[in-house]
Amino acid sequence: MTKTILILAMAAATLMAVLTISQLTSTVNAQISQEPSPSIACLTFTKDGETIGDRVCNKDANDIHIAFRGKCELQFTVDGEDAGKPIKCPKNANDFLIIWDTRTGEINVVKWTKNGKIFDLDPAPTGSNDFHFKAGRIVLYQWTNNGEVIGEPIPAPAGANDVEFDVVVLYSGNT
Repeated sequence: MTKTILILAMAAATLMAVLTISQLTSTVNAQISQEPSPSIACLTFTKDGETIGDRVCNKDANDIHIAFRGKCELQFTVDGEDAGKPIKCPKNANDFLIIWDTRTGEINVVKWTKNGKIFDLDPAPTGSNDFHFKAGRIVLYQWTNNGEVIGEPIPAPAGANDVEFDVVVLYSGNT
């Protein structure tokens, strides 16, 4: 009987230790996921190169969806300097998704879409941290994080036919 009580006591202590470790792990994971992003992404809308509206930024996003009309071209840049050749938009595209690394500010890829359905992609040149996009008309944009929508779609300023995008790294995410 004493042996059984001792075994039960040891099992209970082990279970409590496992539960405590599990709770600590959950708490640490929650704190990690709630840490602020080390970067902020911004859009500046223009009409024929002239700024219209205010610069719009988001610190919670790591991708953005932009809808447009007409022929278009995307130029990736590194700190404002052209990186690679301009990319003509695929014929069927009427929107696209840009994805970046919030730790480094580096853009990874553009995913060409039609009504939100991905049908083609182009990798960004190494080191790209901004881009210039021009089209017949910029319609709206939607900030997202890992594909999850952040807020409502936002109409672009009236008359916008270009958009400048950049990611600013605020601090090293390794600290």
